[in-house]
Amino acid sequence: MWNQFSLLTPIRYVLNPRFHLTSPIQGGLFFLAPGTGYLLGTIFGGMYADHIVKRWITSRGGLRVPEDRLRSALPFLGLVLPACILVYGWSVERAVGGIPLPVIVMFVGVLPLSICLRDI
Repeated sequence: MWNQFSLLTPIRYVLNPRFHLTSPIQGGLFFLAPGTGYLLGTIFGGMYADHIVKRWITSRGGLRVPEDRLRSALPFLGLVLPACILVYGWSVERAVGGIPLPVIVMFVGVLPLSICLRDI
């Protein structure tokens, strides 16, 4: 939840004034990137988790443990998600990259979040 609020709250209070967006529809377009990321992350996260589970089952000779599904979340929680949050925070604080950088990082940042939530 903290990650979602840290991504979505600055849109209205920080990004809209910085980019001189006056219409609510202009600011609302920023929410399309994370929404699409959540949708795609849920779809592909499940497929990726199933792939990891099958790999771990075959490596153990057919033995399955419930924690196998959580193994697919480790690279996303440990690498991708922190990197995206740092880049997003840096781009918002320093006003770097214009509109495309925060939008791209919001999309890429919610993918691992959605993948990890799918596995839990």
